[in-house]
Amino acid sequence: MIDTQSAREARKQFPLALLGGVVIVGIVAVILIFASKSSHTAAPTQAKPMAFGPEEQAYAPNIHYSDIHLAKSENFLNQQFMYINGTVANAGNRAVKQLAMTADFYDDIDNKHLTMHDTETVIGPDDPPLPPHEQRKFSVTIDGFPQNWNQQMPIFHTSGLVLQ
Repeated sequence: MIDTQSAREARKQFPLALLGGVVIVGIVAVILIFASKSSHTAAPTQAKPMAFGPEEQAYAPNIHYSDIHLAKSENFLNQQFMYINGTVANAGNRAVKQLAMTADFYDDIDNKHLTMHDTETVIGPDDPPLPPHEQRKFSVTIDGFPQNWNQQMPIFHTSGLVLQ
């Protein structure tokens, strides 16, 4: 008789325990949803393109890229990335406050057709300026890379400058 009575009590408590567990899981889910939304509410600001008028174009030959290393990577979502690491040198007589670099990737058929043209910021507005006759290491990440790329080193050129 004692065993059956404790079994009945246990059966009565089971729905309450189940309901309590569901409520706790629901509360945790709501907290996580609100926490993730609040951390992503700020819309990303679109960077204003850097100047590249006659003055900047005349200075661009003073910017040199060297020691370039490319590394392809993939994350757990199968998204592909390319890391570009290298050194940028300022051979001119003015400090460079901001710098944009473009990488041109060519195809594997005749090496003449551009398959991807990607511009990345090498020196941003929050970075210290690059003084004249100095060099600095840089690292940029490109989201994805062309599938028909010829696997040769892309052509790098300066496509935006802010001079001091």
